[in-house]
Amino acid sequence: MIEAQTNDVENIITIGEVDTFILLETITRQFEVKKQLLDLREAELDAAITVHKILGLEHQLNPSPIIREIHTDTLGGVQ
Repeated sequence: MIEAQTNDVENIITIGEVDTFILLETITRQFEVKKQLLDLREAELDAAITVHKILGLEHQLNPSPIIREIHTDTLGGVQ
């Protein structure tokens, strides 16, 4: 919806009829929406950090695969 308003304002500016109040409202709403998205992203990252702190160092959120190499030229077998 905000993007549609921005397009409408740009079209009106192209025509030459600028309503500064509408332009200010559109820019203000865009700013508020983008700020809300950033706040939500920050909260999401904070939650992930908290989960990681609670679960401890042994737990990884996205564990890496373990690659084991087998060496047959040693006395101990699998290393």
